[in-house]
Amino acid sequence: MIFEMYPDLGKNRVVWFGDSLIVRTDHLRLPEMEQTLAMRVGETALVTRRVSGSISKLKRLVGS
Repeated sequence: MIFEMYPDLGKNRVVWFGDSLIVRTDHLRLPEMEQTLAMRVGETALVTRRVSGSISKLKRLVGS
């Protein structure tokens, strides 16, 4: 779904980690992505968090 909405987003810019998805983007595209990717399906909610840092830092954040 993300690649359909953002076909120019490279596959190396998206990292699955457990039940979380890390999308590397820039500050220009972030506000748009926060709005378009926020959704709820039944009891499951896709929550966008605004963070920055290395992938390993983000994985630690998701893991806690």
